[in-house]
Amino acid sequence: MGLFLTLISAIFYYFSFPPHTQGYSAFISLTPFLFALSKANTFKKSVLLGMFWGLVISIILSVPLYNALVTEYDLSIFFSSLLIIISVYIPYAVIYGIFGISYRYFFIRNTVYIPVISASLWMLIDYVMTITPVFLPWSFYGYSQTFTPFIQVADITGIYGVTFFIILINSALCSIFFYRKRYLKTNILIIILITCSLTLYGYNRKDDISGIINSSNNKTIKASVIQGNFNSNEKWNSKNTAAILNTYINMSKQVIDESDIIVWPETVLNSNDKDNLSVITGLSSVLKDNQLFIAGATRNDSNSRTFNSILTADKNGLCYIYDKKILFPFTETSFAGLSSGKFMDSPAIFNPGIIRPVYKSGLIDIGYTICFESIYPEYVRRIKNSGALVLINTSNDSWFGNTYEPFMHMYSSIVRGIENRIYVIRSSNSGISAIISPDGEIIKSLDLNVRDRITASIKPVKIVSFYSKTGDWIVITAVAIIMGFLIFNIRNTE
Repeated sequence: MGLFLTLISAIFYYFSFPPHTQGYSAFISLTPFLFALSKANTFKKSVLLGMFWGLVISIILSVPLYNALVTEYDLSIFFSSLLIIISVYIPYAVIYGIFGISYRYFFIRNTVYIPVISASLWMLIDYVMTITPVFLPWSFYGYSQTFTPFIQVADITGIYGVTFFIILINSALCSIFFYRKRYLKTNILIIILITCSLTLYGYNRKDDISGIINSSNNKTIKASVIQGNFNSNEKWNSKNTAAILNTYINMSKQVIDESDIIVWPETVLNSNDKDNLSVITGLSSVLKDNQLFIAGATRNDSNSRTFNSILTADKNGLCYIYDKKILFPFTETSFAGLSSGKFMDSPAIFNPGIIRPVYKSGLIDIGYTICFESIYPEYVRRIKNSGALVLINTSNDSWFGNTYEPFMHMYSSIVRGIENRIYVIRSSNSGISAIISPDGEIIKSLDLNVRDRITASIKPVKIVSFYSKTGDWIVITAVAIIMGFLIFNIRNTE
């Protein structure tokens, strides 16, 4: 029964995220798993249930990775499976096995407080994923609320806090089912208070941010995003380079008279440095004052090191370079000696950059992230605190095909905008591209697998959120909660 309930939870977990639902099923999706852990009468069963949850979730999460390795890289099923077992299945099974045994330890000693303890434990797992290279932290429970009022509290707590409240509600529901009348009023009160307060905050805060932007006298800037929509085989075949560049150049010329910023996706410029610079120079020659052209590129330095970069140009030519700092494990960089290897004409590995990800241009102060750097909250927070008023994200999600990954990647960009109350301009090779307001509203977007462009007006305003100022204070609070109960339990056993 425990395994069945855990499996049901994992299925509900998957369907908690848009585009499947609007996210409200997340508030019950974990309840069966927590109920199963509560019924487990030994630590061994708790560990096994946690590991089973981690295994099922990792299988779900690995679908986009299989697409990248098997369909795009054309690697064997055996090697792809081995790589994913080592990099995804085992780490997830271990970390949620730890959650399982920790849950049981506190459940039998601190029964009445288990909702807040379990929420703290789960949130700490999310945080560990962002600081451990082997994990890809793109599936936090909090992202299920991207299009609900609950997500607005992220400007106080970050995405971790949104996850905390979701787990707290699930755990309170679990306690209601497990104990029935015992602690009934307390758990119902928890659910009502969280639901009502976060809903009211969400609606009011979003209106406040919209009001600040609309009432601002700051200059309006027009941003354009170009989505060329070339698959990986087309993109990394040097025979197609001229055709791809012509497509992007022609689409850019169609919006150049109405745009202050034009953004191309990740690694569109993937020829040698000389040819890349030639494209930059050509487009720079038609730019006006304070007009910027931003493009993803590969580049080499004088030491023959290769970087995944963003090149920024104005009317005088190339003016700023940002090199990606957080590299994708096993593809952009090796991990524990393992790598997926070279793909067609792409570089086998990249070097991490050292250039600061903020460019203070004459037009606007711009922050840069490349691809999955946008899923790291603290990294984006530091960019915002360095003065950025607009966040550019260049991506290429074509590796993952028609899976849920492009959606999850998009949601992380929306949440980074809400956390730091900053505009986000996201240009992805095959989608989803978007221009996002600081209140989390998608101003304009392009769907998956379309070749098109969008232009939208933005009005960058300096809004300092509580999360931007204080960082992951809620993670520290969770650590304090766990340590507090741990010390209390140890003293009571002496």
